[in-house]
Amino acid sequence: MVLHVGAHKTATTHFQQALRRGRRGFERAGATLYTPLELRHGPKLPERLGISYKLRKLRDSWSPGLLSEMAEGRPRLVISEENVMGQMSGASGQHAASLYPEAEARVATLAMGVAPLPLTLFLTIREPASYLVSAYSQSLLGGFGKGFERFVARIPPHAVDWCDLVRRLLTVPRVGEVVVWRKEDYPEVAFQAADGLAGARIARPFWFSHKPLHEGLSAPAAAAALEAPVGKARATAAEAARKRFPISAGHPRLRPFDGELEALAAEYYAAQWQRLAAMPRVRLIRP
Repeated sequence: MVLHVGAHKTATTHFQQALRRGRRGFERAGATLYTPLELRHGPKLPERLGISYKLRKLRDSWSPGLLSEMAEGRPRLVISEENVMGQMSGASGQHAASLYPEAEARVATLAMGVAPLPLTLFLTIREPASYLVSAYSQSLLGGFGKGFERFVARIPPHAVDWCDLVRRLLTVPRVGEVVVWRKEDYPEVAFQAADGLAGARIARPFWFSHKPLHEGLSAPAAAAALEAPVGKARATAAEAARKRFPISAGHPRLRPFDGELEALAAEYYAAQWQRLAAMPRVRLIRP
């Protein structure tokens, strides 16, 4: 059982599209692949595995046959679904003590559904300041959010602690290893990441040839989105503003943090990467 848990806003959607292009390669390598395209437009992952994230237990519908059905007779099951970890900052309006506060509980519930298989987790991380700005853009595109100050109060840069998240994931029973790469190294590490998921050298250049997906908002686009009320109207306004004010020389990228804080976040991130390299049962993918 191999589970790519995201994180959100780390080129995950682009990577998942690449994996789907290589589905035949996964199957030839003895792996069955699932991505959000299959898991959000048909039976959801909890339904397929007979688990309940909310109750943190198996459903009455659980049986060993559910896992066999998902695997389709192949020895390796690969799932790429960033929503497994839940929300990055917990409930709206509440301060998050940690990044993805429900991550280990939700992964532990999933582990119940695939018992007794061991789990290998794959995780992409990102520099905290740019990560939060990108997440804020996505919240506006989803019709949510108020000002950036309110958003970042829920999870400030120092709370984007990837080492803590990995440590918590490693406490989940039967998680043997967490494989980590940086969004900043993508797509240079894409081949290694895809091969790692498949357990074989199968990645091909054409898988990754498509343009980046889910471009963030420029500063004027974010300002225009905030003029619309929360809900569908804001989502529509944000998407229209993204097209009207694309990130360019004339429409600068949204940068609500000052240069000093950006520099501090970069130093913090570099230190985390070094700490991850020293953690047992953590494997880094580097260019």
